[in-house]
Amino acid sequence: MAVASIQKLINAHRDDYALAATEKQQQQVKVSQTSSLLAQLYERVRNAVDYQEEHLLRKRALKRIMLRIKSLEKGDSQKHAPAIVQEILWAQYMRGYGMPVAKLRVIAKIVRKYQLLVLGYKHTYRKLPAEATLNRLYAFAAVEIERLLVPHTAQDAIVDAQFQFLHARKLIPQSALDLQPAATQLFIASSRSLIKADDEMIGYKIFLLKHPFWGNPSKEQFLQLAQLLDTELIEIWEYLDYKLPKSIYKEVTKYAISFQILDKLIVNNLLNAEQVLANEEHTELEVREICEAEYAENRKRLHTTIVRSIIYIFITKVFLAVLIEIPYELIVLKHINWTTLAINIFFPAITLFFVANNFSIPNEKNTTQIMQMLRGILFPELYGNKALTVKVTKPNYSFILIFRIFYAILFLLVIGGIIYLLNLLQFNIAGILIFLVFFSTICFVAMRLRATAAELRVVDTRPGVLSPLVDMLSAPILLLGKKLSEGASDLNFFVVILDFLVEAPFKKIIKVFEDWTNYIRETREDIV
Repeated sequence: MAVASIQKLINAHRDDYALAATEKQQQQVKVSQTSSLLAQLYERVRNAVDYQEEHLLRKRALKRIMLRIKSLEKGDSQKHAPAIVQEILWAQYMRGYGMPVAKLRVIAKIVRKYQLLVLGYKHTYRKLPAEATLNRLYAFAAVEIERLLVPHTAQDAIVDAQFQFLHARKLIPQSALDLQPAATQLFIASSRSLIKADDEMIGYKIFLLKHPFWGNPSKEQFLQLAQLLDTELIEIWEYLDYKLPKSIYKEVTKYAISFQILDKLIVNNLLNAEQVLANEEHTELEVREICEAEYAENRKRLHTTIVRSIIYIFITKVFLAVLIEIPYELIVLKHINWTTLAINIFFPAITLFFVANNFSIPNEKNTTQIMQMLRGILFPELYGNKALTVKVTKPNYSFILIFRIFYAILFLLVIGGIIYLLNLLQFNIAGILIFLVFFSTICFVAMRLRATAAELRVVDTRPGVLSPLVDMLSAPILLLGKKLSEGASDLNFFVVILDFLVEAPFKKIIKVFEDWTNYIRETREDIV
């Protein structure tokens, strides 16, 4: 094993481990345990009504805190830093990591840096940045602070290792893209597939690559960047919004699975990783053990998600039945149709249960393919270093209008057919609307769960004989479910209420309580 990027990854893990251990030995920022319990309770409620991937929660919390106190628009960065850290510690987002007092000064410097950029923009254009621009600056500040709080060297190194491997093998030919830089799109695809980075995290990295001076910019660089800020951010988000051909992204994802397994292998053997990776037989044995453990964990996580989804759907349906459907039937129809009510309550949850139980988890054949890909990564001199070729099929735009008309007709036929069947079962208008909303959303959730089940799959599955027919009939339902899910996310009233009406006063109460407990403790110490 003599691949430079893999050695860099091993060293990065050792550096992160050593840094985390060192920081735990330094003087720590401390908060009240009671205050922490209250803040944790709030965060659990907040995250329950606005579900996000766990690895994004700390960054999103940082951004939310800074937006609430308007840390980039006003105030003293020296005062903002302790407030930000205090809330992150309250919510236990630093569990397992140290929080040295010395980092407060660095966080204040980061906040001040973004404040100066906003001031530079205001000085140049005589106005504050637009809401979208300001939101992205808050996001970048949150990412930068999180990277300070938690070591990210290994995470950067593994993305770089995959990028270097695939870029050297010309996975993305420039001819396959529409005026987009191939290297940038490969970096974005690697970040998304490998570490599940969101657009804000990737956008910050691209921003940093374009402006390496951002760590310590001069006055002239601040003004120059302020003048070009809108253009720069628009360009970065154009990169992020570009849809990479599915065949290419699928190949990137397959290699991401192999690099994830390799990363776990390195972490499990951090002291002697070079010796383990140099021994092909030992590597294969450990890879198979890791794969089996990952398959089991994936199956467990999937089953837990399915159970939670079914319970959530059932409770929500009962709530809507009591709130909307039953009152509608009693007031308008003067009677309750218990059959349609039961179908509306139980059918979506039962559908999800049966669909979910047909998910398949990767098997031994998949593990063998992962090992074969790892051989090419670890031993390129033995297993070849040739280019990877992926067939990119560009759409035939001459028929696109005809296809769209046909799809619109298909959408109306499928949805209309469902409404017709529900009418035959004597569903009323409220029942039909509730059924369509939940059934389409359930189908969309089921497809998302199927994607979760296939997260570790590198071996393609052959479609069944009836797959084209199933795809054709399910596509309109999935589209409706996707639109409804996205709309529900954008109109999440619970989140709006928590963010604008609850969070600020609740956090102030916790702060007063913390100050009071500190005062009592200090008074008691003075007495003794």
